[in-house]
Amino acid sequence: MKIISAVVYKPQLQTALEKKTADVFCKNLKKRSGVSLLQSKTSGKISIEFYKEDSCSEEVKALFDGITVPGKEGFRIRVIDNPDGSGDLQALGFGEYEENLFYRLRAVPVGVSVIAGPTGSGKSTTLQRNMIKLLQEKNYEINLITVEDPPEYPIPGARQMPVTNANTEEEKDEQFTKALSAALRSDPDVMMVGEIRTLSAAQLTFKGALSGHGMWTTLHANSAPAILTRFRDMGVETFKLLDPELIKGLISQRLFRKLCPHCRKSVKEMLDEPQVKRLKTALGDFGVENTFVRGPGCKNTGIKGRMSVPEIVLPDAMFLELMIKGETRKAIDYWTSDLGGRTLKDAAIERMLKGYIDLDEVERWCGLLDQRPVY
Repeated sequence: MKIISAVVYKPQLQTALEKKTADVFCKNLKKRSGVSLLQSKTSGKISIEFYKEDSCSEEVKALFDGITVPGKEGFRIRVIDNPDGSGDLQALGFGEYEENLFYRLRAVPVGVSVIAGPTGSGKSTTLQRNMIKLLQEKNYEINLITVEDPPEYPIPGARQMPVTNANTEEEKDEQFTKALSAALRSDPDVMMVGEIRTLSAAQLTFKGALSGHGMWTTLHANSAPAILTRFRDMGVETFKLLDPELIKGLISQRLFRKLCPHCRKSVKEMLDEPQVKRLKTALGDFGVENTFVRGPGCKNTGIKGRMSVPEIVLPDAMFLELMIKGETRKAIDYWTSDLGGRTLKDAAIERMLKGYIDLDEVERWCGLLDQRPVY
């Protein structure tokens, strides 16, 4: 099986030679990343040098996680590619609307801003770009400390504390909490917590905000509003989640596959398809005129990279109160009408109508077009 830009291709039967080659590759990958072949740990970091078409070489970092099943071993490899330490958010797919909201969050000196999404949704990349941008905007005159397990990207001007001396999840959590406590005692102006996984990490993050620091972190949650639900589930006290002076930014994002502009097809060629009928119901003729789907593919994929599509909530007391009361639908309506918010689905539709992503990709992440967004 091979996966390119999150597209899974039909697996082929391996010959004995291919299996032997794959086994050698897996062992070399572990060895080059410093992972012992005798360890049960099957994750690590590795540098890869490759050559471009102009014969210039470039080194990139890659993170890998092992997936072991009886008789087989495989790896999921993520390329960490930002060699110049750029703070450019537009390159990730963010538009002027999102850039303005991120700017407002970076300007806040105290409080917690959280970027959420599933594994592989680009949370760490978005966080890193914002930290680089923040340092640039403050002329590198602030003390920015990060606590990460381990650091995925370099952030020029930040003090990055790795948490790598642990083999088990329990040891990792313990070491992470200790590093976070040490960082809070180091007089930071802003702290970046790589990911909140435990209640102790969450409590220390809120403690940092309560004691006058700007705190940025990531979390696994389904949507921006669901970050509050996730914190409650972890055990964070309700009074903290009701305070708009503490909860400054709730962000959620997904990575959408970008259409190849050369081989994409207009949906006008497939008006009888169910998804196109839903498109017409939701957006009328304008939607049909401006929407495309994946074509046959210049390189057999029909896609060209991926882009971040976010939803960003800058909550006030009313929004937080409605969410904590469990009145999610009212909270979403209040956010989109009174606070001028935009759901992930609306952000995806905007990019679909510009021809960046296709109809199927929007419904894959956001649900059917003729239905209300699910929260």
